Amino acid sequence: MVENSPSPLPERAIYGFVLFLGSQLCFFLYLVWAYVPESWLHFVGLTYWPQKYWALAVPIYVLVAISISFVLLFGVNMMNTAPLGSLDTITGERLCWTQSQLGFALGSQCKERDCTAVCSYSRGGRKQRKRKRRSKKTLN
Repeated sequence: MVENSPSPLPERAIYGFVLFLGSQLCFFLYLVWAYVPESWLHFVGLTYWPQKYWALAVPIYVLVAISISFVLLFGVNMMNTAPLGSLDTITGERLCWTQSQLGFALGSQCKERDCTAVCSYSRGGRKQRKRKRRSKKTLN
């Protein structure tokens, strides 16, 4: 039986340690490839390395791609956000819109006979019905 603990399972810890060592080894090989002259690499017998151009090009391409993705994400979020003049940006517990303000008929969406206003607190339906009952009782 596995007990609840905030520490990872031993298997996950081992996988994480192996990934850490692998990433450190790859970074070390990258630094060797980037800084050691090609004549030394050929002397050791390592002749099938990419050009040194890619030692700078790949990190720059990655950083440019990340920055472009942030700009695109910001643009998509701005396109999906309602304009400042929209009624969708107004929220509140007692907010009510009339049908003329909404610009379309809500007859099929209203559960009650008197559907002159659509209230944000009436989406569940219970609060508005209780308040209408209370107001009718106080009027009578």
